[in-house]
Amino acid sequence: MQSTPDFDPAVAAKKLLREGRSGALATLMQASGDPYCSLVNVATAADGAPLLL
Repeated sequence: MQSTPDFDPAVAAKKLLREGRSGALATLMQASGDPYCSLVNVATAADGAPLLL
């Protein structure tokens, strides 16, 4: 994806993280291959780093 004057992917990602209220962490169970998903609350630190609560 190329940045343009109208769209910057890094800014868009930071905006999504700041405005998002929840997210999902998902994996497959090792023994059965079944999916496992947990709902998490998300936030950002002052420097923009993602935090999973």
